[in-house]
Amino acid sequence: MTLPYAHTLNFWKTGKSNPSSWLEKAVAQIEKLGGSVRVSAWGKDEQGRKACMITFDIDGSRFKVFWPVLPVEYEEDQLAADRQAATMLYHDVKDRCLKAKIFGTRFAFFNYLMLPDGRLAVDATLPELREGLPVTFDEVGGRRLLEE
Repeated sequence: MTLPYAHTLNFWKTGKSNPSSWLEKAVAQIEKLGGSVRVSAWGKDEQGRKACMITFDIDGSRFKVFWPVLPVEYEEDQLAADRQAATMLYHDVKDRCLKAKIFGTRFAFFNYLMLPDGRLAVDATLPELREGLPVTFDEVGGRRLLEE
């Protein structure tokens, strides 16, 4: 997947705060919801792509939220791209925390749900989803919502 350049999306050079402060704000949202944060960090993969992430437990499930740092045209824009990624992660978490209050955490954070083997739910195969979804869906009253 080819990522868009950072300067083409929202939150580009809209502030001057430390990028990690946005991660701290996201952690605060998760903790306010009742989650227990295990890790809040910046990292790079084997290809040198950078991302910010938060791993947390809530309601008996583990989740891993991550956001890639988008590529920049000029090296001097790297800090702005880091800030943008953390800001996007924060706004994503804030939105999902609101949804969790209405629909439950598994519904709100489903694509970040960590499976027992360490993969994310979004990486599961269709047969795995068909087998596991009814249980997860029932937990949030999904059938009731569909019947109304």
